[in-house]
Amino acid sequence: MDWSMDWYRWSIMQQYCPSGWHLSQVNPGDFISLNVSASSTTSGRIDIANLDQAYSTTITLSNGPTLCRVDAEWIVERPNSNIGLLPFARFDDIWFQSTVAKRSGGTDLGIDSAAMVYLGSTASNALCLAAEYDNADFYTWSQN
Repeated sequence: MDWSMDWYRWSIMQQYCPSGWHLSQVNPGDFISLNVSASSTTSGRIDIANLDQAYSTTITLSNGPTLCRVDAEWIVERPNSNIGLLPFARFDDIWFQSTVAKRSGGTDLGIDSAAMVYLGSTASNALCLAAEYDNADFYTWSQN
């Protein structure tokens, strides 16, 4: 991975598809497993697997910017192009199950009291919403 494109977090400015993984290998309803782990303050790995199909890949990160290792985020954004923001894609319920972040001190960070930030000024005009089911599971959906 080219760290020069990093925003000092594990996200990148451009769309990125890992080697050996293609968006055509994901169908509606597929169960995707994602594990992100930091082995040090500057390195780690991302394991992605489609559990409904025989596809998986690992992305190894090394010698990157310093990671804080105190929280975790899932961010859904409107795509951008050279003409500006593109329309936000509609999607049905997406469940996130067994979600936990392990802090560098060994404590777990669950979903309880997580901040839900909406694409829109309020929940009533947001492009997508999220709701907590319990401390390890939540779901999200679009409203457009």
